[in-house]
Amino acid sequence: MKKVLISLLVVAAFVTGAYTTVYLIDTVKFEQEVIEKREIIGEDSIAPAVAKIYDAVVLIEIREGDSVINSGTGFFYKVEEEKGYLITNYHVVENSDTVVVVTNEEKEYEAEVVGKDIFNDLAILTVAEEAALETIVLGDSSAMAIGESVFTIGSPLGRQYMGTVTKGILSARNRKVETNLGNQRILFEVLQTDAAINPGNSGGPLVNLDGEVIGINSMKIVQETIEGMGFAIPIKSVRAIITQLEKGEEIKRPLLGVLLVDANDQAALYVNRINLLKEYQNGVVILEVGEESDAEKGGVQEGDVVLEINGEQIRNSAHFRFLLFKYEIGEEITLTLEREIDQEMEKKEITIKLETQLKQE
Repeated sequence: MKKVLISLLVVAAFVTGAYTTVYLIDTVKFEQEVIEKREIIGEDSIAPAVAKIYDAVVLIEIREGDSVINSGTGFFYKVEEEKGYLITNYHVVENSDTVVVVTNEEKEYEAEVVGKDIFNDLAILTVAEEAALETIVLGDSSAMAIGESVFTIGSPLGRQYMGTVTKGILSARNRKVETNLGNQRILFEVLQTDAAINPGNSGGPLVNLDGEVIGINSMKIVQETIEGMGFAIPIKSVRAIITQLEKGEEIKRPLLGVLLVDANDQAALYVNRINLLKEYQNGVVILEVGEESDAEKGGVQEGDVVLEINGEQIRNSAHFRFLLFKYEIGEEITLTLEREIDQEMEKKEITIKLETQLKQE
């Protein structure tokens, strides 16, 4: 509508001077609107934040001989003792032979994996100090409002598209998402974003407009009917673990000492007396109890259906592990369970002291 009005006024200006003043006023108004719009767009631009951290984000290639068998993204967060420290995902370097970091200048550096943790899908790498042209400040998503702008930098599909920037919003916090990692089903509590996350973006930063990392890109939902649902591990939840991994320390988690399965899984039918069970939508069934394990010492029995840990309802085996790992060795937990007694399922509560540590790779 504005373009039409201006065109008509231009014609009128040539016909008679009486309309010249009106044309000039509208021109000034139109130009001012354009300037204002540009200023608004500039305030929301991610360009300054991207420039601030762009060279801190790198391509990570996993190689066997001369072949690249996997790739992902990583980012530098500190330089210390002549080493650059990077964060990436566990699943990027899970089966690594040789790990190579490629900078935006296409310089290559062989990296060392100094620590990794499957249950947070996290790995820490080190390379020569000169590779770390920039570092990114680790931020905190809890200070952000849902709907605020975020962006990612990464290497979708590998080297050809390294340095790709995508933008979106913080869609949600505290999403619980399950995925297969290694030979386990693991539950993660993550941030949700609609910024494009594709294969190769794994391990890259999810960043706010101040250029601070609020999450580590890890996964997305891939279905024909779903679009724009990516997930990132919150930096705040893994800060302490990052510090431990960079020192090569093992993450201490409790080991209950049981083999279990989802209560609604067909495998539960193979446990003795399970044919007496009612149908369970939540909880886990104990298939085996290890000798001298914390579970055995606490009184857990084969066939028990565990429904809660410290009053928090258990959905399935991945959720059971997620809840268990909130507790430290030396603490006590109370399990609410149902057990077959005299042909009836009866509810019981048992207390277990966590004394045994889970051994990781």
